[in-house]
Amino acid sequence: MPESEKREINVQIIVEESSEKVSTPGIADSKMNIVNPSLVFGIPAVPTTMSFAATILTSGIDLSREHVVSFKVIGIKGETLSEINGQLHALARPISAGYNFSINFRNIIFEKEGDYKIEFRLDNATDPTASQSFTILL
Repeated sequence: MPESEKREINVQIIVEESSEKVSTPGIADSKMNIVNPSLVFGIPAVPTTMSFAATILTSGIDLSREHVVSFKVIGIKGETLSEINGQLHALARPISAGYNFSINFRNIIFEKEGDYKIEFRLDNATDPTASQSFTILL
């Protein structure tokens, strides 16, 4: 696609306790249930480990070609606490409705309460394509 025809990429990140894929027999499309979406997680003590999920909703990504994707949990001081990288393969029949990711972050160490962030990067971009802040509170 020529540079002048580049699509705007829209991204929404939902931080949640977990997500569950729900398949219905006989129906090709599955549904995603988002469990306890929140921007604030209460924990009993710090430091602690916590598992949670993020659902990343996108539109405008050219799904006719491959992409590199990266999902990071960023700490209070800007350090990377967890990183998940992968390939988004080209689709034989690209959909125009967008593409959604469901990422599970397991046993992330939170040293103190405060503001943290999830970042989504597409194609090794220097700056995040999108980010979402969330808070850890005692």
